[in-house]
Amino acid sequence: MAPPFTLPPSSTTLTVINNPVSYTVDFDQSPSGNPFSITANPSGGSGSYTYSWTASPSSDITLTNTTQQTVSVNVQQTAIGIPYTITCTVNDGSDTATGTTSLTVNGTPP
Repeated sequence: MAPPFTLPPSSTTLTVINNPVSYTVDFDQSPSGNPFSITANPSGGSGSYTYSWTASPSSDITLTNTTQQTVSVNVQQTAIGIPYTITCTVNDGSDTATGTTSLTVNGTPP
């Protein structure tokens, strides 16, 4: 009896790089400072991607279009001094990869 047939592992690895990889909002320089966009740039995998964006911590920050390749980010002035990580998880139907953006919020607290 022949052994069961198995497919070789995929030779194309799914990777994600966010653009930008770091961003600074400075309320002293630009009181509105918002919104700004971050784009996930996936490569590899099947090419049929789904997106899921999150922010940590999730307080004082709003993400819009969280299932799209580009997310809109709006930060409240109360977020000054809190380091954030914005993560995009990309899935191509079989593999999952993540890209992150570090967000710094500067300014004089309200």
